[in-house]
Amino acid sequence: LAWAMERGETELGLRLGSALVEFWHLHVHHNEARRWLEGALAEEVGSPPARMKALERAAFLAWEQGDYERAMALGEEGLVLARRFEDSTGVATILVNLGSVAMSRMEVDRASALLEEAVATSRASGDDWGLSHALYTLGMVAVVRHDHAGAMTLHEESLALARKSGDEVGIVRALGQGALTALVRGDLRQADKLSKATLELSRRLGIWHYSASCLSIFGASA
Repeated sequence: LAWAMERGETELGLRLGSALVEFWHLHVHHNEARRWLEGALAEEVGSPPARMKALERAAFLAWEQGDYERAMALGEEGLVLARRFEDSTGVATILVNLGSVAMSRMEVDRASALLEEAVATSRASGDDWGLSHALYTLGMVAVVRHDHAGAMTLHEESLALARKSGDEVGIVRALGQGALTALVRGDLRQADKLSKATLELSRRLGIWHYSASCLSIFGASA
């Protein structure tokens, strides 16, 4: 990355930075990730597909750190590119990011609309990974709305798709959403069961911030 940016190889910097975001995210190196990606994006060069992916990834990181204004700006810029080039996977992923921002701001109706569009887009394109992620996030909105039955249905479909595609991070997310749903509807035995499964997998994968979330659910259940 340093070599690419020092030599003006911004396209390569965008591609490398985008590819590394999941690693940076899972190991909680968000400041490092944003520094590289935003530095590359500031050059305002690179192919539209590379910039779109980098904008999507940078928006996700900004949301993770609670920088909602920046996350919204990056996401909306990326969405314009994704729609222009009819990249259905990019559209769906960015819609999930924007829906997550809206949910974090407690703009529940907006979050629901964005995430429902993401679900429909992923279904139409046959993108099981994207669909699992969109369903998980829509399930979190259902939890906020106290739609416990709807949230559990979304959890079950998201989990099944993650297992089908072998996406272990998606499995952790879906299990965690199911545990939270069970907790808020008062099914403490199910909450503990799902939290235990989430904790075991997140520890094996070394995803410590998910482990911390599980411990919070265990504590609330107790």
